[in-house]
Amino acid sequence: MLVSVHAFIRESVDVAIYEAHNGGEYDATNVFQKPVVTGITTIGMDHIEQLGPSIGNIACHKAGIFKYGSPAFSTLQEPATAAVLERRASEKGVALKFVSTDPALPASLVPDVQRINSSLALALVAAFLKEKAPKEHRSLISSDVLQGVEQFSWPGRFQQIIEGNNQWYLEWSP
Repeated sequence: MLVSVHAFIRESVDVAIYEAHNGGEYDATNVFQKPVVTGITTIGMDHIEQLGPSIGNIACHKAGIFKYGSPAFSTLQEPATAAVLERRASEKGVALKFVSTDPALPASLVPDVQRINSSLALALVAAFLKEKAPKEHRSLISSDVLQGVEQFSWPGRFQQIIEGNNQWYLEWSP
């Protein structure tokens, strides 16, 4: 991560998006003390060796990315998970908003996790634009969103290949 920060500063990058590794509380991304906005995708029982044995432990760690004065967004969570995120947001003085699936996204965006994560991304972009963009560019144009979704390609992520009678489903996660 340090190399990317150096490169972005050297190249005068205006905006950088960082993804926390497996948990927010002790993640290297915490070097950024005042991010413009933070977001959390659907929390599940992963990384239990590092984050703890319960969904509550995991949610508590994930909420470590919340920073005072920076708005936070999350996809809809199970009630117990949402309660942990809300408590941590309150402790940190953070406005937390839960984002439901955006009905304006095209039905062709599958599987559902793509629609959910895209909805979160749109909320994060809207918050960023509201905070940083000039007044004439503070909102997304729906045609740009649709075009971006339609042109997006990530080979190997939710990819289906059909060759004759064979169907291959490719899935990897960074």
